[in-house]
Amino acid sequence: MTVKEFVEDTLVQIVDGVQAAQGRIAKTGAAINRIGMTLQFAQLQGRRYDPNTGEVEELVQFDIVVTNESGTGTKGGVGVFLGTVNLGSQGQSLNKDSSVSRVQFSVPIVYPKTK
Repeated sequence: MTVKEFVEDTLVQIVDGVQAAQGRIAKTGAAINRIGMTLQFAQLQGRRYDPNTGEVEELVQFDIVVTNESGTGTKGGVGVFLGTVNLGSQGQSLNKDSSVSRVQFSVPIVYPKTK
């Protein structure tokens, strides 16, 4: 996989994940990356809020380590294991090349309210 392919696939998967999460929580009163939020630095420590409702966004931080291994006799595969995205290998290999990349990003979210 080239750097271009890695960056492209990673960004597309992040956007797809955010869109899917937005759809799944639509009925809960929560919102992900909602329009109309204003940046506030003082009391809210740089978080965005809605001046009409007073709702404040929290940032959900993601730190994903991606590994890519290849070598003789190795079968490539893509999967998610324990919340980490892995581009890994199956089988055994005597000669193995590997690289590790790190992807960090945040997604702003407004949590649902309770009475």
